This record gives sequence, C-alpha cells and structure tokens, in this order.
Amino acid sequence: KFQALIQSKDPTGAAQAKLQLHGQNIYNGCCTLQIEYSKLHSLTVKFNNDKSRDYTNPTLPPGEGLMSQQHELERMHSNAGLLPLHRTSSNEDYRYDYYSSAARGRPPSTSGASGYDMQ
Repeated sequence: KFQALIQSKDPTGAAQAKLQLHGQNIYNGCCTLQIEYSKLHSLTVKFNNDKSRDYTNPTLPPGEGLMSQQHELERMHSNAGLLPLHRTSSNEDYRYDYYSSAARGRPPSTSGASGYDMQ
C-alpha cells in the first residue's frame, strides 16, 4: 500500500480532483485510489528524490542518505567489475547492468525504464 500527500493552491481544484479520482483504479480491477483530505495544513519537502518531490522547486537536493547509498553502490559494484547504467532522467531508478564488461567485452546496456508496483 502506497500513500502520497499532494498540496494544491486551489481548494476548488483539489476538491474536484478528489471527487474525480476517489474510487478509481490505476490498473483495471486493482490499485484503487482512496483519496482523503490530510490533517496537515501544509507540506514541507526538503528533498527531491524517489520518496519526496516538490515540483515547484526542482533545485532541492536529492538528500544526503540517497547520495551516500548511491556512492556506496557505485563503490561496491566497481570493485566487482560491474558498470552502472546511464540515467535517462532525474527520477529514474539508478540501475546496474549485472554482467562484467571485461568478461563480455562490450559496454553496458542503456535501455530499460523504471517501473513501480502499486501493491
């Protein structure tokens, strides 16, 4: 089960979105949206990453924890002879091509889009 908080400047638009989206399925027959109003008065987003994003402020940092994890993954995989894939967008999962380039003698693939399971 996933949860999301969305803040809108327009109360009328937020009410319309709630009416139109509540009870709708993301996929046929599953992932039903349950839209409710939050008890929070406003949101404070500190980082733009896979867990939080402020679309009105694209200059927010990705967060220290995320950078440390990525650095550690890069270090571990470089020691194992594995090469990172190129990122195609800032919100795409950081993925690795799990073959040794030295063993295969070719560069890693740059294809593959990230996906998210809803339930």
